[in-house]
Amino acid sequence: MLMKWIVQLSKQVKPTMSEAAVTTNEEAPRWSRLFDNIDREHGFESLRVEGHLPQDLIGTIYRNGPGVFTRGGVRIAHLFDGDGAIAATRFSHAEAEGAVRFVQTRAREREERKQRWLYGGYKQSFQRPIREVLLGRSKNPANTGVLLHQGKLFALCEAGKPIELHPDELSTLGEEDFGGVIQTFNAHPKRVVSRAATYSIGVRLGRTHQIDILEVPDFGCARRLATLPAGTVGMVHDFAVTERHLILFIPPQRVKLLSMLLRNRGLVDAIDWDQSAGTEIVTISLDAPDQVRRFRTESFYMEHVANAYEEKDGEIVIDFTRYENLATFENLVQPLVHLRVGAPLSMSLSRMRLAASCKSATFETLLGESCELPHTANAHRGKRHNVTYLAGQPDSERPYDAFTSTLKIDHLHNRVERFFHGKDTAGGEPIFVPRPNAKDEDDGYLLVPVFDPKTGSSHEAIFDARRVSDGPIARAHHSQPIPPRFHGAWLEPV
Repeated sequence: MLMKWIVQLSKQVKPTMSEAAVTTNEEAPRWSRLFDNIDREHGFESLRVEGHLPQDLIGTIYRNGPGVFTRGGVRIAHLFDGDGAIAATRFSHAEAEGAVRFVQTRAREREERKQRWLYGGYKQSFQRPIREVLLGRSKNPANTGVLLHQGKLFALCEAGKPIELHPDELSTLGEEDFGGVIQTFNAHPKRVVSRAATYSIGVRLGRTHQIDILEVPDFGCARRLATLPAGTVGMVHDFAVTERHLILFIPPQRVKLLSMLLRNRGLVDAIDWDQSAGTEIVTISLDAPDQVRRFRTESFYMEHVANAYEEKDGEIVIDFTRYENLATFENLVQPLVHLRVGAPLSMSLSRMRLAASCKSATFETLLGESCELPHTANAHRGKRHNVTYLAGQPDSERPYDAFTSTLKIDHLHNRVERFFHGKDTAGGEPIFVPRPNAKDEDDGYLLVPVFDPKTGSSHEAIFDARRVSDGPIARAHHSQPIPPRFHGAWLEPV
């Protein structure tokens, strides 16, 4: 009877047009082409190279992000809801090739065929909310992150199963649940070298929300280490991991499920933020996952973790980008897909020191200017790092100047290097690639995706990571603009 009632109620809820159905812009900003649909998919083809590519840079950078923003003349509500597209740049013997293809999910194929939006999501209104939210028939946009595991390539979203792609052709092979272990898989997996395993989380919404703690070893079967009650939390975007612990930041927010089910609202519009409740810090032992410690601290929103490690006395150090609340983040991000200027960038790179008891924490600001998409050397994941790379915004007084700069922080010497890509450019996540037999943490190359309005196209900028302020030593130019890439991963040839 309950299932029958749910299906009947689902049919009674009338579809509503996206809040972003009509967008008017009398004068489009110079960066507007960054939010055009990708108009040409293609396999690997030769790219024009400016400068001199290093001979020892051999491998492929895969980057994931939305690739479609308008369908049937209707603009999508939020860039986080756009269909995922993998853009790849392959380097070999001082030459570069590029490819870009959509992740071909069933939901995308259906929407393309109908030429209209048919599913809800992060902000996109749910048109069949009961079926999508409660019955699990939701859209997996696969548009946020990348997982490389046992030579396989997967596209990831905030809360869906990984979707496998062919690493050379970028063709879609299908969803993967790793033997039924994974129901949802976060877009920020973290491999810890010393443990020969990759860790992730999976947030499951329901009558009582839950967070799965997941381990995917380099060899062997995936397993669910623990499942934690999460109250009414709406989303946990990222997490931290050391060589011994996994740490969650659970923000003080509540998902109003009835609002999603009966008012045709996307997830972000059904979230209430309670500033007085405090952000919950949850610490899980990787070796004894039943040992869970939880406490609340001051309220804040964490978007991305740079890295985490443990001191000899057991204190856990976590570097992350910090916002006052979720609205601070959304006020900037939401208008961009509609080509409107949002609120000024307002975040910082912060450090939390979590006491060995995991019952108290202190905070300090490492970089008090607007910055995001932090990255550290993969070899230092979970242990002490001395270098952090970020996308930066040099003038936070301008409402939107994109991430026009690439930053390098030398924590050992308390020094910051900056390179400014140019006015109205849009940079992305810097990814460090070590040189063969590298001895130092910055002995290698830094790869940064950049959109340049002067050319109307995108390129991959290659830096000598030891001298970021000197600018790129080479640029590999794509023939078209590539929309914002959120996160990526580097694959060396076997």
